[in-house]
Amino acid sequence: MYYDARLASRQERQIRTFVVYSGHIEQAKERLDCGSILYQVENIYMKDYNGDQEYNRLKAKIESGQLLNETDTLKLIFLPLMKSRQQEEDLAIQAAELAKATDEKTKVFAIAALIVITDKIISESNKRKLLEVLKMTQIEQWIREEGREEGRQEGELKGRQEEKRETARTMLSMGMSPEVIAKATKLSQEEILRIEKEMKN
Repeated sequence: MYYDARLASRQERQIRTFVVYSGHIEQAKERLDCGSILYQVENIYMKDYNGDQEYNRLKAKIESGQLLNETDTLKLIFLPLMKSRQQEEDLAIQAAELAKATDEKTKVFAIAALIVITDKIISESNKRKLLEVLKMTQIEQWIREEGREEGRQEGELKGRQEEKRETARTMLSMGMSPEVIAKATKLSQEEILRIEKEMKN
């Protein structure tokens, strides 16, 4: 509620918040009544989606060389939260494998979102597996580069920052929130909001 209020005052537009619940949750509150303030969200229950069927459908589409549309990409991202015979962490690994086989734009967007979405639901050992799956992707390169000692030439640093900004533009155009993009790209939320403002001008 606080986040949405700040966002609404800064953006001067209506805000709609969707809360996504994993396949284990069947019901949750949608309204918070604070007297003068009434806060309402829209709940989305992943129990209504069959993760096994969606995985097979997306896999067949990718293997046949078809591009994923926006809805497909969102389903790929939320695959680990859907109802399934498999564990959430296993689906997360499989979703990342599928994402690696997509086009560059979809791959970067999907893997960045998967990292954020699965952070709280998978074990440390499976986080390591997920990082292995992400090997050689652009995101892993950024993580390695962030850990290297300072002293790179200024031109190289600017190049890396511009790559991150370009990825932020792509993710903004696909509707991702500044908070999620900041976690994925390591840019500050203030920088991402500046990029969003430039895109609107």
